[in-house]
Parts: sequence; structure tokens; C-alpha cells
Amino acid sequence: NEFPVERNVTLNATTSTYFAAYRALTPRFKAVDLSDYSSFKLRAKGTGVIEITFVKQSITNWNEQYKTTIALTDDFQDFVIPFSSFSSDLNTDLVLDDIVTIVFTMVSEDGSLATKEMNLQNVRFGQTNTLSINTLDNEVKTLTAVPNPMTLQTNIQFSSDISESLTFVVY
Repeated sequence: NEFPVERNVTLNATTSTYFAAYRALTPRFKAVDLSDYSSFKLRAKGTGVIEITFVKQSITNWNEQYKTTIALTDDFQDFVIPFSSFSSDLNTDLVLDDIVTIVFTMVSEDGSLATKEMNLQNVRFGQTNTLSINTLDNEVKTLTAVPNPMTLQTNIQFSSDISESLTFVVY
């Protein structure tokens, strides 16, 4: 039920712009059909936010490739990222019928010289479609809803240690 991506990635760099590492899925950069899979899995740690880009052979414009981000920490975490978390300027659902490479990018957010680290292990595609992080930190997180209890509407407030895009879902 999984398609492994060979070789782990460990990279440290000091940059004022960005650095990237890529994993080709075949030795000669041939497109691979992974449309039977629904999630991207990896074990990772590092500093800051990493952007993950799926490079499809059928897309020539870099901005139209499908991308998502995850926040890395000092400790290894297991990530399961559903394909629905990847977005593109095309505004269409991701279908991995011709993926060539995966690109992992880290950026110096403010343009100053910064040292970044990524350590990626057990990279693979899976058939699981639930977003999860198996290892969580023990920090207390606060989320408030005002008014609580609510009737027709409420304001929800929370804070994060890092700046990132997110989707907030209430059940």
C-alpha cells in the first residue's frame, strides 16, 4: 500500500535566500503514475518550514506545480499529508499521474543570513488520506471561543509559535 522514495535527505545550509533538495522517482527522470495513492508520508525534523513540491511532467510553469508546507521541529515527527493539502495556481485537484520529482525547499523568511536544516527519512506515498502528526510537543495550546456557549456565531482565537497557512475545520 506504499510507494517508497529511495534515499533519505539530510541537508544543512546557511542562506539569505533559499535552498532546495530534490528526489527523482526514477534514475532517468521518467514520469511515474501514482494516481492510486492519496497521501505523502515522511519522518522529518529540522528548522523552520519546508515547502514540498510535486513536479508533474505535464506542467511546465513552476508556479502551477502542486505545493504544500509543513513545520519542522527539533525532534522527528511522522507526517501523513493528504493530496488535498497540495495546491496549485491551476486551482484543480491534484492527480499524480505523471510525477517526475519531489522538491523540498527551505527559505530565509526575511532575507537575512539564516542556517536551515532538514532531515527527511522514510519518504513514501501511501493510500491513507488523513492528515496527522504522530509526535506532538507537550506545550499547552490555547484556543478560545467567544461567546461560549454560542448560538449562531462565535469568534475563535488561537496563537501559533510559527507563521504558517492553515485550514481550520470545526465539527
